[in-house]
Amino acid sequence: MKFLEYTPLDSLNLFLDQLNLGDCTIRGNLEAFSCKKLGT
Repeated sequence: MKFLEYTPLDSLNLFLDQLNLGDCTIRGNLEAFSCKKLGT
């Protein structure tokens, strides 16, 4: 697996970092990875 720099996720990560829902706070993070099927 290889981590991919995908800038459109940056704005979503800012939103998910401290999502306050009143009684609870959600802390989230989205990341993109590439996956390759091993040789056949």
